[in-house]
Amino acid sequence: MKAIKLLAAVGVVVIMSACVIKNTTDWKVKEGYTVKVFRNAQIQYPIYFKGLKADISFDKEHPEKSRIKATIDATTVDTGVALMTEHAKEESVLHTAKYPVITFESNSFRKKDSAYEITGNLTMKGITKAVTFPFTFENDTFAGSFVIKAADFNITRNGAVPSGEIKIELIIPVTNK
Repeated sequence: MKAIKLLAAVGVVVIMSACVIKNTTDWKVKEGYTVKVFRNAQIQYPIYFKGLKADISFDKEHPEKSRIKATIDATTVDTGVALMTEHAKEESVLHTAKYPVITFESNSFRKKDSAYEITGNLTMKGITKAVTFPFTFENDTFAGSFVIKAADFNITRNGAVPSGEIKIELIIPVTNK
């Protein structure tokens, strides 16, 4: 009789665990999305990158359970001017021949006021730096921006980044995986 009760209890636990709602949603970036970067954090001259790929698992209610790992094809950099685009690929800027991919991997997420905050590692030109920035998530779109120092990533070309700061603007439409 004890074995039947134990078996019934195990059965109930299995059925109940199967009914637990998973709040974390897995997302993928919608096709054709580009990342917008401003080479001067004060002056709005955008540069675009294509080829963003990301594994995103996001839980609005429990952001600490969320994670993201993203890559972007650095060779797709486009300044809108052919000569400037070639300069952007040079060793003194992105050095795309040696470092064709830029990566970001989250370390933590947290709720902050009516938005969220993410901390993670940005790797560009073989250099990894921690970055933290606020973002929102509404209508299946992640939106946020942050500023990095060009010197932190060994971007040294004269005139490439007049202010020394690069603003990265992210407006990332996603769809369920």
